[in-house]
Amino acid sequence: TTSAKVPFTNTYKLVTPDRLSIPVEKEYTSNPEGIAKPSIDRAYLFTISAAEGTPMPEVTEYTYRGETVTFGVIEYTTVGEFTYTITETPVEDIAVPGVSIIEGTKTVKVTVTDDGKGNLTATHDMGETGKVKLHNQYTLDSTTAQIPVQKTLTVPAGLTGPDEDVTFTFTLDAVDNAPMPEEGEEVITISLQSGVAAKSFGSIEYTKPGTYKYTVTESGSYAYIDNDAVSVKEVVVEVTDNNNAMTAVVKYTEGETTSAKVPFTNTYKLVTPD
Repeated sequence: TTSAKVPFTNTYKLVTPDRLSIPVEKEYTSNPEGIAKPSIDRAYLFTISAAEGTPMPEVTEYTYRGETVTFGVIEYTTVGEFTYTITETPVEDIAVPGVSIIEGTKTVKVTVTDDGKGNLTATHDMGETGKVKLHNQYTLDSTTAQIPVQKTLTVPAGLTGPDEDVTFTFTLDAVDNAPMPEEGEEVITISLQSGVAAKSFGSIEYTKPGTYKYTVTESGSYAYIDNDAVSVKEVVVEVTDNNNAMTAVVKYTEGETTSAKVPFTNTYKLVTPD
């Protein structure tokens, strides 16, 4: 080749590539708030993906183990905009009852620029935290219970007992703001002439596990009946989360005896002998 000019060709080159990593943080909430949540360690898989030709980390999948997951460092040697998709999926054959994915896919855009001196700078759009946040939630359905009262009216031998039904009133009160039945269902009456009768207060809804305390007060008096020596009795409802199924158990304890009913025993008595 013959030219009238003396040619010199210089080549602009990359001096410093840039590197960036994409951390993934787990937000794990509960509904209702404040309840204990089961572990979801090893139950979910985080995956990073992008279009063909996009710079990628060496490791593109991580199993969640309770900590922030950081995909390996990504090195950028060219300018451009690169889009990544972070996806959360359940690990096959590992199901945590009650846990669902609220936000399981996020997109991250990385912009790489050249400062004109061969130095590249990579920036992301993950905000001030510099992390991708994926959200799971544990949901626990409510349960209900009714507190029953058992009324016993004993008649001593040699007496026939009341000639008509006698009626007693029972009132349920909450301790420490425990849930209550709907208004009007916290008072019941029981009528009987002798023997045993039972009736329950209205249904109570429980949204969180715990031990809930109540008092039951008996009222009503007759000259020919001695009421139970204890007119106010305490009863508890124990609510537990059994693998995402709440159960409520009524427990009345007196000494070493535990019952599912709150007992009151009244006794018919002789008033006037003949």
